Amino acid sequence: MKIYFSTLLFLISSLTFASDNPMVKLKNQECNIEKSLRVSITVKGDVIVNGQPSSLDYFKIELDRNDNSINEVCYNRESPEQFEPHPNALKVLDLVIAKELPISMYWDKNFKKRIDFSS
Repeated sequence: MKIYFSTLLFLISSLTFASDNPMVKLKNQECNIEKSLRVSITVKGDVIVNGQPSSLDYFKIELDRNDNSINEVCYNRESPEQFEPHPNALKVLDLVIAKELPISMYWDKNFKKRIDFSS
């Protein structure tokens, strides 16, 4: 079920990001650095945690270490207009879902433009 959820989430977000002008509303809402974990996935599948090159294993350690202090995970995927995300992107989402943490998606790698999926 968790795999289906993350796959569905990516299919929806990939279709939504099909152009330079996103079909979603963007909020100028910066990710709260003190109460969140910021993760970016590059096109090549590199994992960047809180601005530092990382790995999936390190991301999991950070999730476990900060279990009580993290209120959300701020997530960004480079070139979201690509239909197929790198497998590491799905793995990151699966780790977050397993922790039952809220995920906020950001359009930019600086985590300043939050994607608003509300209508």
